[in-house]
Amino acid sequence: MKKKIPLKENPEISNRRRANKNTRRGYLTAFIALIIFIAIGFSMINIVSLKMQEAEAAELKQKLLLEKEKLQSELSLVNDPSYIEQQARIKLSMIKPGETLYIFPDKLATEPAIEETTN
Repeated sequence: MKKKIPLKENPEISNRRRANKNTRRGYLTAFIALIIFIAIGFSMINIVSLKMQEAEAAELKQKLLLEKEKLQSELSLVNDPSYIEQQARIKLSMIKPGETLYIFPDKLATEPAIEETTN
């Protein structure tokens, strides 16, 4: 009969177990590292996306500030009689007495032609 050697005394079995344990530990470490890299990757994608949104928002803010300045300057002109007359002529096609209004079907004409007639 073969004599049984206790596990602690059998170096071959002990080395195999140690090797298996180290291999499992290596796989576990690699798996944890992979999870960490994936989490960092998603975080980086999220950061880049947020930076792009921030840039778009800053661009929109700049456009809105320019529009606000334009509207404020136009608002300061609203009570000016010459501005009121100009807008009435352009937008409402109003004319003064003694003037003749010509409207051309050409799309290039942005303002109606007004000619003063003498009677």
